[in-house]
Amino acid sequence: MKTQHTPGKWEIVREDYDDDFPIVYVTIKDDNRRICEVYNDWLPEDDANARLIAAASDLLDVLDPDLLEEAAAYADAQVGGNIIAADLYMLADRTRDAIAKATNQAK
Repeated sequence: MKTQHTPGKWEIVREDYDDDFPIVYVTIKDDNRRICEVYNDWLPEDDANARLIAAASDLLDVLDPDLLEEAAAYADAQVGGNIIAADLYMLADRTRDAIAKATNQAK
């Protein structure tokens, strides 16, 4: 899949202008170009939001619904209609939905 987002490893960088105005940036690791700013200490979940955004590129790279379907087919063939296969098929569908949402593509 050809990516439309900024590729590369993303990381969190903190800058403290003063005690009242810390900012968290998500940047590209190799060139420190900013992906986004997350204002820290305004909301309790700001750090968690920054971590999620920084991990988004990596998560998108490792999500593979076809691999999940292969695992489901293997589990189904080995045991025959088991719950593990059904769960893996469901997980493959949810993975496809998440990728479509992240890449702005119809399922």
